[in-house]
Amino acid sequence: MTMADPTPDDGPRPDPLAVRKALNDLLVRQGTPLSLAANPFTASLLVLPLWNTAALPPLGALVALLALNNTIAHRVYSRYRADPGPVTAAVRWHRLFFLVSLGNSLAWGLGGLWVFASAPEPERFLVAAMILGMVAGSLAAESASFLLVAGFAALAVPPIAVYGLLQGTAIDVTYGLGMLIFAAFIVSFAKINENTVAESVRLRLARDRTLETLNGTVKTLEAAQAHLVQSDKMASLGRLVAGVAHEVNTPIGTALTAVSLAESRAREAQAALDRGDLRKADLDRALADCAESSALAAGNLGRAAELVASLRDVAVDRASAQRRPFDLSEYLAEVLISLRPRLRRSPHAVGLRADPGLSMDSYPGALSQVVTNLVLNALTHAFAPAETAETAETAETKAGGAGAAPGTITVSARADGPDHVRVDITDDGRGIDPAIQDRLFEPFQTTNRAGGNTGLGMGIALTQTTHVLGGSLIVDSSPGAGTRISLRLPRVAPDPDDQAPATDGPAAETGA
Repeated sequence: MTMADPTPDDGPRPDPLAVRKALNDLLVRQGTPLSLAANPFTASLLVLPLWNTAALPPLGALVALLALNNTIAHRVYSRYRADPGPVTAAVRWHRLFFLVSLGNSLAWGLGGLWVFASAPEPERFLVAAMILGMVAGSLAAESASFLLVAGFAALAVPPIAVYGLLQGTAIDVTYGLGMLIFAAFIVSFAKINENTVAESVRLRLARDRTLETLNGTVKTLEAAQAHLVQSDKMASLGRLVAGVAHEVNTPIGTALTAVSLAESRAREAQAALDRGDLRKADLDRALADCAESSALAAGNLGRAAELVASLRDVAVDRASAQRRPFDLSEYLAEVLISLRPRLRRSPHAVGLRADPGLSMDSYPGALSQVVTNLVLNALTHAFAPAETAETAETAETKAGGAGAAPGTITVSARADGPDHVRVDITDDGRGIDPAIQDRLFEPFQTTNRAGGNTGLGMGIALTQTTHVLGGSLIVDSSPGAGTRISLRLPRVAPDPDDQAPATDGPAAETGA
């Protein structure tokens, strides 16, 4: 980049036709009816100085010509304002503007010469000064077109200047040379001025195109992010269904075995009864076996029903994203039950401490996704690999609380004032590296990409907490001291059109 050319060379320059159209727009905005009327109005100011001179009739003719040209220019500009046409018509319009300006220039040049030649010695220089003033004014009024300014300076000034030179007197020659020099200065400055205005237009068009490109990119990224969030939600739901299906298989298989045994014992007793050799001891033993099998089947079917009910509630809430009233403590228990198949494979205990009676009118699907993401994130990242590699035979969700021993994740819920609740997900693991805390909610930020993590979990948790649930999320962690993630949620979620974090702090905050 140089001082002479302020436009960066590392990007494509705007279309010249688009630049020309923008310059036409600027020219027409400057050519208002009031500014166009300045031509005949300015000429009419000479009426009083030339009232009793021979220059008055030529002055009247000049004012009439300028008024006619003003009317024509106004109509041309009005047509352009109504329909400028495509960009390809920009050059044609600019030529039409020049023809209109040419009429104005000729009127000032020839009419001004007539008035100048007819006026007496002192007053004629007022005519010349007025013409020079109009030339200078055109530099400001028609800065978007060098052609218009140069045409006006070349046609309006030289006739009077040449007339003065031909007169031969010292004052006429001096005035004529001065007018020519002034016109040359105006023409040269007009070119610089147009280049400056055109460069400003190019930069504006380039900026607008860049902003348009960036807006398109942002929309594409937002769409991609929404798709990734939806994909992650569906993948999480699929893992949930697969895990619960695997978990349900065991009690249902046990119940089926128990029912089959009861059926077999009943058939044996019926056959003995039909043969007439059924003894009381055999009947008692058959009834006891049936009762025991029925109790075993009922227990296992109840366990399967509990898992299916949890899956139904959590899966429906996640898939539909509907708002409904629910009890927070009961719903958190259902969420943890639905995670039981995942938690069984971990050596760490996950406990629930929730005050009863925490009613909410919110979006349980979003809450389920947030809690699921935070609990699984803690299982994945909170504990050292040596701990997570241990085999776990009894690690499962425990209602009622957990101790402070290492390898514990606790989900707690309590009231936080009359209108809010606070949900904490706490672990006693290794904490979060301070270098990562500032980027914790960035998309694709993960320290375990090799393990199949996408890095979207924390970002989705933050988005659902702030944009859907209308709450805030605060992370408090120190290396070696575990992590506490606190959600402050309104009991009644805000309407979708008025979603805003309703907290006493920032929507997302990290701290040691």
